[in-house]
Amino acid sequence: VMRMNEITSDFTPNPISKVARSLDSSLTEFIKRDRSSACCVQIGKEYYEDLIVSLPHAATELKVLDSVLLGISHSKSRSRMASSQGHRYNYLSRLYAFSTVEPYQLVARSGLFCFGFPNEKDTKRNDIIGNGFNEFTKGKKLEINWKSHDCPNVHFVVSMIEKESDKSKLIVSYGVNDCVPRFLEMSKRHAMIHLLFSNETAA
Repeated sequence: VMRMNEITSDFTPNPISKVARSLDSSLTEFIKRDRSSACCVQIGKEYYEDLIVSLPHAATELKVLDSVLLGISHSKSRSRMASSQGHRYNYLSRLYAFSTVEPYQLVARSGLFCFGFPNEKDTKRNDIIGNGFNEFTKGKKLEINWKSHDCPNVHFVVSMIEKESDKSKLIVSYGVNDCVPRFLEMSKRHAMIHLLFSNETAA
């Protein structure tokens, strides 16, 4: 099961500006410009057409597109942040979507989130790494403003592809605390719901 833990914020900037040019005001310790981690998978309108009726009227660009290009970006803290385990860098991710036609306008992006730790099912399937390393990574949870989140303080997405045997799904790979790799599977539908309803949709 995919875990995408939302990091709450006080401000939702306009995504038509350069990607993450203005980060959430409660997360000012993070680099203001997102950096691309994985791009891009084309998502057809059939996965989100019924969702856009609930979007603001101003989100016209998204409403007229037959598909979007979906990617994942990351943001890193500007410096080492205080935590119960000392000062350290933190990483967060964000889904974003842009038009498939020039000038490839950004049409939506989610709030910042973190992917979760490996679970017991992952451990059973991964005999090479073993449970020891997976359990070790859980000792370094993300902490922001002294609030702990059930995800690694360092996760870094390295790829996202369409699943060959099931075109309705995506496969995302990412590293956990610079220690173990993880692959997760999510439906395109789930990704679009997360993008559009935990997001800063173009206005």
